[in-house]
Amino acid sequence: FPILHQEADDIKYIQVHDYSNKKQPTVISDKEKLKNFITEMRKDINGFNYEQLATSAEDKLWIDINDNNDRIVSYGVNSNYTNTLNWFNSNNYQ
Repeated sequence: FPILHQEADDIKYIQVHDYSNKKQPTVISDKEKLKNFITEMRKDINGFNYEQLATSAEDKLWIDINDNNDRIVSYGVNSNYTNTLNWFNSNNYQ
């Protein structure tokens, strides 16, 4: 269930693990915030080729995306994910 094809309504919540501090993961379940998050992450993923996703700098965030059927997909978000990281920074999740 890749994020590019997932609708925000299908997602129950995301858990965000921030590697720069070891506090508990942030859980985001607000539908409007999830929709904005997905939009920003899609911008990043659509802008990459596979090599950039696979070989770029170390992960800044680790995101577990949980859907309404209790399936989980995890993404490492590294410094190439500028839209996603900016969204987290502007929403004070880091």
